[in-house]
Amino acid sequence: MLALSLVAAGDAAAQYPPAAVIAGIEAYNRADFATAFRLLKSAADAGDSDGQVNLGYLYARGHGVKENQREALRLYLLSARQNNPEGMNAVGYKYWFGTGIDPDIKQAVHWFCRAAVSGDPRGLNNLGILHSRGQGVPRDVEEFRSLWRQSAERGNPQAMHNLGQSLVAGPDQPLDREEGMHWLIKSAQLGNSSAQQMVRQMGYSGELPRPIVDTGLAMRVIRTDLPPGKSRYCGAFVS
Repeated sequence: MLALSLVAAGDAAAQYPPAAVIAGIEAYNRADFATAFRLLKSAADAGDSDGQVNLGYLYARGHGVKENQREALRLYLLSARQNNPEGMNAVGYKYWFGTGIDPDIKQAVHWFCRAAVSGDPRGLNNLGILHSRGQGVPRDVEEFRSLWRQSAERGNPQAMHNLGQSLVAGPDQPLDREEGMHWLIKSAQLGNSSAQQMVRQMGYSGELPRPIVDTGLAMRVIRTDLPPGKSRYCGAFVS
């Protein structure tokens, strides 16, 4: 059983995605993959961009359907071309790692930038990782911390962990143990297993939930109330 949660369950009240998408996401997050596939495919076939990207995740992961990376990318692109930020991030991730396709870092940066400037937490986090590695974009400490902070403020537990680790134990200066611990604890409280291990090693004794192996796997309802993300370099990559 996957220990996953619906990150933005409160948004369901707005009924921005069709009810089938919300129900499909909820089914996936309780590991009912057959129901998730049926509901998300119905929405995707009707042209819904949230249905498309989330159905793509099922194909990419082989959950409820035979794994098909090409079909996953096709669905991601359908979603992204409707300006869905989750779809944009998914396309970027696919080109970054090249699972089932040829990797293309320029395409990855392009789509991560589009997702990030749309305010998408995952796009901001992933673009921050690229900047931390100097992969396809300049390595820039101030920039990757800014991107992770924006993502963390939007509730992304991976970004909270990345930013916290950078501030308390990273090789880059300046360090800020107080802010770093703040974000690590918040990440740990959301179930991030790496953050939980780190804060325990640093002496944190507060109560923590059962760890989630990969908080990045959870499906979520797309939020439409997020402000645009800020990036120092993205203009050059999306023009």
